[in-house]
Amino acid sequence: HVPLTMMGVETFKPRLVESVLGQEPPIMVAPTRGVDEDRQEIVETFLNWQILSELNLEATVTQSAHLFLLPGMAFAKTYWKVERLMRRMVREFPPGTTIPAILEALFGDQKPRDLESEGGLKFTGKIPAPGNEPLRVTLEFKIINEEDLKMIQVLVEKEELIEHPQVDLVDPTDVIAPVKGGHTVMEQPWIFQRLWFSETDLRRKAEEGRFYEDVVEQL
Repeated sequence: HVPLTMMGVETFKPRLVESVLGQEPPIMVAPTRGVDEDRQEIVETFLNWQILSELNLEATVTQSAHLFLLPGMAFAKTYWKVERLMRRMVREFPPGTTIPAILEALFGDQKPRDLESEGGLKFTGKIPAPGNEPLRVTLEFKIINEEDLKMIQVLVEKEELIEHPQVDLVDPTDVIAPVKGGHTVMEQPWIFQRLWFSETDLRRKAEEGRFYEDVVEQL
């Protein structure tokens, strides 16, 4: 890697970005069969929306050009990202509304299973998530029976699963590969990435069954 002055970096950077995102739209789909022609526009529109809006790859491409010109190396990793987020909401129902009707209004077809009482009017359960660990949910009921206000309030704490493709730039110091393995990633016999986890991350991985609980506790 030959060091470049900042003037050279800022001159070359737009050219690298242009080589990736220069055409409009960035992704152009070519049907390979006659039956695919009707879907060409839909697929092309979706892919371009995904990389420019959902993934915001324009910022990632610009950053990768900067890393390529300054440190001299840029690693990008594409994978399927799964996130679990807790949502809190309060819903109100007329007095006399039955529990099945409340569950139907809150969850539709994905009703929680194995509801257990936590004392009082608080219950916990799990919602099936095919291919993943069940989602946790907590329901806390409150009966309001005042003279001018009568209703059933439900505080819902629900774990939501968000899945989408993700492109991350990996710190070159966290990439480990044999020196003479090859000049491209595809030629390497193996390649490792060093990952950094917080205590919360480690415990969540153990809850999901991806890491051994006893090893996480020991660590």
